Amino acid sequence: MSEGGSWSDVALRLDAKVLRPGITPEEMAAGYDECSENYEEMVIWKGEYRGPAITLEEALRWVPPERRAKARVLDVAAGTGCVGRELHREGFRHIDAVDPSEGMMKQRETGIYTNDFLEFIGSGHSTVPKDTYDLVVISGGMGECHIPLNGLDDLVRVGTYEVSS
Repeated sequence: MSEGGSWSDVALRLDAKVLRPGITPEEMAAGYDECSENYEEMVIWKGEYRGPAITLEEALRWVPPERRAKARVLDVAAGTGCVGRELHREGFRHIDAVDPSEGMMKQRETGIYTNDFLEFIGSGHSTVPKDTYDLVVISGGMGECHIPLNGLDDLVRVGTYEVSS
């Protein structure tokens, strides 16, 4: 995938690969695999996509600094790990990731995530442990063949929704 052009041109090319109507989950994951090496440069660092920054702001708002090191976090649609990296920088130490793209997982910095779950949310076959996470975050994981509506049930199932002290 060429990285040239404006941010909107790059975003449109990426959307054509991973968000087009009728795309299958496997095609979507393969699209992310294909662009994984340049994903952050193409999308995140162009400065116009604020999803990870907004997700971080909300996580910091919900979990006070003194509880971050013990809070268990699930980063859904974790991709290359942008959100996890920032959460770790802010003191979170128990972060797990779930994403269906092996290529995106391979781009992650080591030492950020405790566990990686290579799977689709909402498929009915989740191996993510239930009643485990104090905080579930997602940035950019909704869309055609990404996380379906029934995936929200999976996300509720994994949460404890109390940050332990």
